[in-house]
Amino acid sequence: MSKFATIGMSCVLLVALLLCASSGAFAQGVTTAAVNGKITGKGGEPLPGVNVIALHTPSGTISGTVTREDGRYNLPNLRVGGPYIVSASIVGYRKATREQIFLRLSENLDLNFTLTEEAVQASEIVVTGERSSVFNASRTGAATNVTRDQIEKLPTLSRNWADYYKISPYVTGDHGSALGRNSKYNNVQIDGTNYNDLFGLGSTGAPAGQSNVTPISLDAIEEFQIVVSPYDVRQSGFTGAGINAITRSGTNEYKGSAFYFGRNEGFVGKSPDTLKLPLAGFTDWQLGARLGGPIIQDKLFFFVNGEITRFKQPFTRTFGNQSLGTNAYTVNPDSLALLTSTLKNKYGYDPGSFSNIGYNRQSDKAFARLDYNLSDAHKLTAHWSYLSSSEDNSPSRGRGTTDIYADNGKYKLDNTTNSLALQLTSLFGNAASNEFILGYVAQKDLPTYYGQPFPSLYIATKGTGTAYAGLQDLVMGSEEFRHFNLLDQKTFEITDNFTLYMKDHTLTFGGRIDLLSFENLFIPEGFGDYAYSSIARFVQDL
Repeated sequence: MSKFATIGMSCVLLVALLLCASSGAFAQGVTTAAVNGKITGKGGEPLPGVNVIALHTPSGTISGTVTREDGRYNLPNLRVGGPYIVSASIVGYRKATREQIFLRLSENLDLNFTLTEEAVQASEIVVTGERSSVFNASRTGAATNVTRDQIEKLPTLSRNWADYYKISPYVTGDHGSALGRNSKYNNVQIDGTNYNDLFGLGSTGAPAGQSNVTPISLDAIEEFQIVVSPYDVRQSGFTGAGINAITRSGTNEYKGSAFYFGRNEGFVGKSPDTLKLPLAGFTDWQLGARLGGPIIQDKLFFFVNGEITRFKQPFTRTFGNQSLGTNAYTVNPDSLALLTSTLKNKYGYDPGSFSNIGYNRQSDKAFARLDYNLSDAHKLTAHWSYLSSSEDNSPSRGRGTTDIYADNGKYKLDNTTNSLALQLTSLFGNAASNEFILGYVAQKDLPTYYGQPFPSLYIATKGTGTAYAGLQDLVMGSEEFRHFNLLDQKTFEITDNFTLYMKDHTLTFGGRIDLLSFENLFIPEGFGDYAYSSIARFVQDL
């Protein structure tokens, strides 16, 4: 058993020396979007003191600033999505407005305005402009955004957000191998906080990776971004890809949905035996619901989501065949009956069935988020995410193509994960902004054997003279490596990024503290481990 804690601290300093035309290129946030630009008069002269307002129409959230002496402005920490209405106004000039503005995650949109003078009060004019090309000064490296619209329109059988990794040309495989790197070298962030399996036993690199379930409901994801070569120092901690996701939030309208997907034996093939019967007992279903809306109009919003999945798949074997085939074995059924009887009557242990092996995988997920507009300049966000999952696994030893393990020879992997995140974004005048994030993730993996505590037992059946030969070894007893096994991980992080907007430069100062704690209990063969060269020798206790 081992227990240790580590403290990691990284302080980042980014000094971006940029051309005047792109001085806000690094102003966007990891979990938000941004708008920047320059406001000039008809003759091209910069206009200082212009009021720039961005209105997120679904929630009524307002963000505002004024232009600096060089006519430039920055509106960071904006909600992803839209539509936005962005307006620029100052006394003596006609107000200019752009509508139907949609922002993507980590996007920094250039919106420049040219204002014309007016001597008398005139009616408002509306200026319509197109989004600038993605290949501009605000582009910060190779990245792929997966929007909510894509999530809703593209097919997925498992409702796992990892299915959408494949939209990126840099990612291959089911678990997100980026640029040829194992997925464990990725860094997964949700709402700016790390969401990784730091100990690294799972295959996905995220919590519950050992039980092969997605750690958060697809319905709770608003948008995510896959970055492989970001220039922004705030996106770091990986040599594969950065999976940067943000969750859904409420608006001024109550919106919700519910879903159910299911399959049973009627949707799969027949059994492989001569009877060709349906695979009775096969079920695969998911159900969930979400709801979001206002608590206080234009001020305080909520979003909640829940999801349940259940998967059960039967696995059957036939015995007594003289030639190996699909799930067919030469072991005599009477020998198996004698073996089972000996274990029950002599040792009081039930190994479970050799013919019918159960496989179950399930998960329960809950998510809640609050968004609070403290003022036009300060926004507070908090979320809580919960996951409970379980999956059956075949024995760690005895996974050969012809090995035969009893039902109680397998084990199950239980996982419980709780995640909390708090984010405060602030805009100080027209020359500075700040992003402060707190995150906490607690993961517990508990691999557990089935049945009663009993030594691990291996019996050869092909006359090889020894077990472990991979030739129809019988595998029984408590799973060898799960007699005493536990993994407990806790992560606490504090991040702060402060940005100054200057005439020709944007300066970002950041600091981050990570507190990591691991507790790992691993005692294999705690009940003993025995191998026999034949069933007869076991029955005779030789």
